Amino acid sequence: MVVARIEGLDKIHRVEGRVRFDGEAGKTGTNAATRAPLRIQSLPATKWTDVPLDAKRGFRVALAEDATNLYLRYDVRSGGPLRNGGTDWEKLFKTGDGVDFQVENARLFITRMNGQPIAVLYRPSVPGTKEPVVFESPVGKVLIDRVEKLDAKVVIRDRADGYEVEATVPRSVLYIQPPARGDVGVLFADPTGSKTVIRHYWANKDTLIVDDLPTESRLSPDKWGWFSR
Repeated sequence: MVVARIEGLDKIHRVEGRVRFDGEAGKTGTNAATRAPLRIQSLPATKWTDVPLDAKRGFRVALAEDATNLYLRYDVRSGGPLRNGGTDWEKLFKTGDGVDFQVENARLFITRMNGQPIAVLYRPSVPGTKEPVVFESPVGKVLIDRVEKLDAKVVIRDRADGYEVEATVPRSVLYIQPPARGDVGVLFADPTGSKTVIRHYWANKDTLIVDDLPTESRLSPDKWGWFSR
């Protein structure tokens, strides 16, 4: 038998007022709600949005459209060319460099695989799907209804301090009607080019986790910003 005595109860008193929570954890997308919208321009796109990470790394992005296509341009400062050593095309966001585009019910990830550009489209919710793709770890799982290689025109240009990505995506595949919620980002590889170690986005700053497959595959629209024309 254990006997315990709690002392000091006679000194407890009520504190008037309200509790206020401050800091980044309490903000949607770390200022995503107040961030100026990212503009989808008409061709030719001339306005860049800069998203710095530190003194040497970061990226800038320009989005454009016409009646047929959506055009994505990324200029990435990473300290070297694009490197991704992944061999599983469904999980290339875990294995190195790449650029990310997220909007509504879709995610488009662009990188290289076996030396060739590849664009992978993830659709978390597709009505009628019976066998979704499972992204699972010991702590949880995420179901993505459809994961597919996208027939998009992708050009990747390497340089000494980074790389550029240009992608032309048919609007019939990835249609956006601004104002729409979305995000753009870049994944940075480790020195070997075989593992993603940083996830850096324009709006969503709750991206520190890089060691859990379900977390990294999950879309977080509540932390996105807005696309506009």
